[in-house]
Amino acid sequence: MYFPDLMDYSYTSVRLADDGPSLVNVDWLDSGYGYSRGPVPLWLVPCLLRMATRYANAMRGIHRCPFCKARVTMTVDDQDVHLGNAELRVRAGTKTYVAPSLLLHYIAAHGYQPPREVLSAFERACGPGGH
Repeated sequence: MYFPDLMDYSYTSVRLADDGPSLVNVDWLDSGYGYSRGPVPLWLVPCLLRMATRYANAMRGIHRCPFCKARVTMTVDDQDVHLGNAELRVRAGTKTYVAPSLLLHYIAAHGYQPPREVLSAFERACGPGGH
C-alpha cells in the first residue's frame, strides 16, 4: 500500500498513547512508485530491528515486499523478527512518524533512504549506540 512520505497518516484510525497530535506517513512504498535511495547510518537497521521487536499497531496477515515479493524475516540479537504485519512509530515533538515494519527491509535490501527529518527522529529515539 502506497502513501507518500511525510503526508498525513491515514492507514488506520488507531492512535496510541505515546502518539503526538500529528501522525505522518513514512516508507509506505509500492513497486508502482519511485522512492528516495541513498546511504543511511550503520546503526539505523539494528536499532529499528530492536524497535520492531516491540512493534506498534499489529495487523492481521503478513504483507510481502512489493519489490521482491518476499515474506521478510530479519535477525537481531539472535532473535528472528518477522516484518510486514505491524508498524514502527517514533515521536518527535508534535509529530509521530508511522512506518510499516517492512521499512527495515526496504532500507537493507532496496536502498531506501528515509527523509532527513525522519532519520533525525530515529537518531533521537535510539542514536548511534543502538536502542
